[in-house]
Amino acid sequence: MESRRPAVRAAQKGLLEIEDGGYAKPGDLDQAHLQGGSIIYRNSSNTVRFRLVVYLNGRLTVIENIEWKQ
Repeated sequence: MESRRPAVRAAQKGLLEIEDGGYAKPGDLDQAHLQGGSIIYRNSSNTVRFRLVVYLNGRLTVIENIEWKQ
């Protein structure tokens, strides 16, 4: 997920949800994490789904879903 996108740069906080096989893990992201723009994740299945939710303000949310297959 590319941190240079305007929505990510403008966000105050976010949520990254990772679904890997039968395992699901949400993680809160603060502004520093969003500005960093990278994550390292070791998969345990052949398909991993990532869902990034960024909160721009009280009424505007941007969501991006990515599916990675080995």
